[in-house]
Amino acid sequence: MTPKKRLLFLICALLDGGIDTILVEYLRNIDLGKFDVTLAIGIKMDEFEVHLPKIPHGVRIEYLVDAPRLTRWRKAKHTRRLPAAIKLYDEIILNPLRKLTSSRRLQRLLASHDAVIDFDATFYTALRRYPVPVVGFYHFSIAENLARNRRHTMRQMHGMAHYTAIALICDAMIDEGRRLFPELSHKFTRIYNGYNFDTLRRRAAAPLPAALIPPPQGYFLSVARLEESQKDITTLLKAYALMRSLSAAPHTLPHLWLLGTGRDRSRLETLADSLGITPYVTFLGFRPDAAPYMSRSLALVHSSKYEGFGLAIAEALILGLPIISSDCPTGPAEILGHGKAGILVPPGNVDAMAHAMLRIATDPALRGSLSEATRSHCRIFDINTSISRLLTLLDQPR
Repeated sequence: MTPKKRLLFLICALLDGGIDTILVEYLRNIDLGKFDVTLAIGIKMDEFEVHLPKIPHGVRIEYLVDAPRLTRWRKAKHTRRLPAAIKLYDEIILNPLRKLTSSRRLQRLLASHDAVIDFDATFYTALRRYPVPVVGFYHFSIAENLARNRRHTMRQMHGMAHYTAIALICDAMIDEGRRLFPELSHKFTRIYNGYNFDTLRRRAAAPLPAALIPPPQGYFLSVARLEESQKDITTLLKAYALMRSLSAAPHTLPHLWLLGTGRDRSRLETLADSLGITPYVTFLGFRPDAAPYMSRSLALVHSSKYEGFGLAIAEALILGLPIISSDCPTGPAEILGHGKAGILVPPGNVDAMAHAMLRIATDPALRGSLSEATRSHCRIFDINTSISRLLTLLDQPR
């Protein structure tokens, strides 16, 4: 009998974001009868590891850093801004200890695996000279990351130059990569984020919590971290307020539900209050599965300044939902067939988003045509296709 190929997936932390969601899709759909799979998590985040129960029992889980004294302030940082003195202590004293502990444990794991998937482009220093196939995933717009943190992005790209392949998650990112790092063009390959369609649709049929009753007018849904540096919920709230002011019958318009948590929640709640829309806006906080909320919503509204892919948009597409999204780099336009399967508006444009929301709210025929378009366009996001492509790359020599 041929021994199973031993695969090591790496991620810096398992939290509630889109990268973590897609990693779980890979782990749940890869054939554990053919592969021995280990997930190594860089730092143990305890109660914030909301996806941990979804990982199949056949996947071995290892932590590179799990001592409470080394993880305490990283967990605190996830929910609030730390005082300057604590940030300094964590960075100068604890971070070197975390790196040393992580490096030692990772080296032991690497010795017992046949191929590695660096799922969030974090471990390029440790993997630089590792002799077996290594695929690194990069999930964000390269151009945007260069503009925001050039030094870090350059280190990532130069580190992954030693990998077998660098998986980018849409064609727009491939174009960026080849333009900005032409010396790595032969390394770049596209693997779409994927889903098991049947599983997603079964999840979408699950009931909402009994205490949560949708308004008679229905609701728009936003699924995003409440962090303004990327998600720009401010534009969404202002657009929703403007939509209501444009209507002669605002009492007939959908409410707005926001699913997600983040450090800017209180500021956004204050903004909603100042705009006079608090009675119509519900901050739901984090929910482990957005699918049941999507399937009952009138439309998904996405307002990001930039993305790598736009995971919530892909989920909504598979579920046949009308979608309004900012046409930000990178991902949304490609997911929506460049406007064929959803409405694209300029990033940060309150007026354009407000008018798009009003059209969706008041035009059933438009909602029907968009839903039909999503169903025919979603096939390219099948997780089995993504896994097949990944496994092909892992069969190539480094």
